[in-house]
Amino acid sequence: MSVVASHYRRLELNSPNDIVVDGSGRLYFTDPPYGRRRGEGALLGVGVPRAESQPVRGVYRVDPRDGAIERLIEDFEGPNGLCFADRGATLFVNDSARVHIRRFDVRDDGLPGGEVWAELKGDEPGVPDGMKIDGEGNLFCCGPGGIHVFASDGQLRGVIAVPEVAGNFNWGDPDRRTLYICATSSLYSLRTLIPGPTDALG
Repeated sequence: MSVVASHYRRLELNSPNDIVVDGSGRLYFTDPPYGRRRGEGALLGVGVPRAESQPVRGVYRVDPRDGAIERLIEDFEGPNGLCFADRGATLFVNDSARVHIRRFDVRDDGLPGGEVWAELKGDEPGVPDGMKIDGEGNLFCCGPGGIHVFASDGQLRGVIAVPEVAGNFNWGDPDRRTLYICATSSLYSLRTLIPGPTDALG
């Protein structure tokens, strides 16, 4: 095992969280502060209390072939889940603190765009966390009360209610129609009409 990225501009990364890989093998990841908080329950972090090293909570790209690391986005409050769509041409990143999802265009020179694409609403426990695209381009995102499902235009299609706070999920089984959900203390599963994606680029 080897470390791919631990520092940016000689400062330790805050708390690398979710990660996706593009078609060239480059890694995109979020760097919130959750691993630097003691936390109370499932939402506020479960790490070791200490000061943040990086001055911003960013989104980074690293090329494991040469170790080059870039900070692409600097204006998040709580960057967390991220996923590709449109065969890797689009990157969605959610912000747990602001409870919304932003959309970026993927280019070699950066991530232009960044408009708020959807907001997650609800009074039940849960924040934006794990996020993925299904086989027909619908976006699934953990949030208040369960998993929020959005059509490709950002309109909410519904919420899959989960008895506990949902942190992440993925499709499994040979037909990729079983959605497995990791929650606070349990693993849940349900069958879906639309299968999960055949690869990570949506």
